[in-house]
Amino acid sequence: PNLIGIIYNHDGTKAWVSDRVKDFYGYDPVEYLGISGWTIIHPEDLAAVTKAYQTAFAAKKAGVSDPGFRIEARVLCKNKEYLHVVTHAQMIGKYIVATEAPINDAVKAASSA
Repeated sequence: PNLIGIIYNHDGTKAWVSDRVKDFYGYDPVEYLGISGWTIIHPEDLAAVTKAYQTAFAAKKAGVSDPGFRIEARVLCKNKEYLHVVTHAQMIGKYIVATEAPINDAVKAASSA
């Protein structure tokens, strides 16, 4: 499938990334682990991404067992271009487990379903 897996800590740092991160963003997986997720989100998308995370944290605090969310954002690649992706994530324990996929018509249709 045309997606990558990422496990985030609650502070936005990454605990694990799949090897496919190089295909998507151009970064070696070890290099990508050291980059905060908050620093590579397009500035125009940052408020929406922040709100999605805050809403999920509030739901978890309110007792929702596995609050999940979906968000679209542009992510800065190593080549300094942005890739528009959709992220599906769930808060599981102390981690946020996410998949990310480039936005295209097939992804839009599947995400809406």
